[in-house]
Amino acid sequence: MASAYPSALSKVFAVTAGLAPSTPRLDRLFGRITLETGLAVGGAFFVIGAGLLVFVFATWARMEFGDLQTGHKLRLAIPGATATAIGLQVMMSSFLLSRMGMARH
Repeated sequence: MASAYPSALSKVFAVTAGLAPSTPRLDRLFGRITLETGLAVGGAFFVIGAGLLVFVFATWARMEFGDLQTGHKLRLAIPGATATAIGLQVMMSSFLLSRMGMARH
């Protein structure tokens, strides 16, 4: 996933700047994947991740911030933090791709 965004951003920038020709695949991609789609997918990842983090924090608070039982809680905290970061990245990349795609039309 981390290598897909720079590649997509580079391709869109090159086409927008006139450095590379547009491809039918890129045109189909812009037709199907919109800003709203990116925001919905990114938002879903963000909400799921934030929900996991809130759950871990609430569980820890119920234990009066004592021993965290790291083995069990880290199994939820790490995917929660990862999903939150991926969600933010997808949303920000969607804004950037959408803005660069506007220049194509």
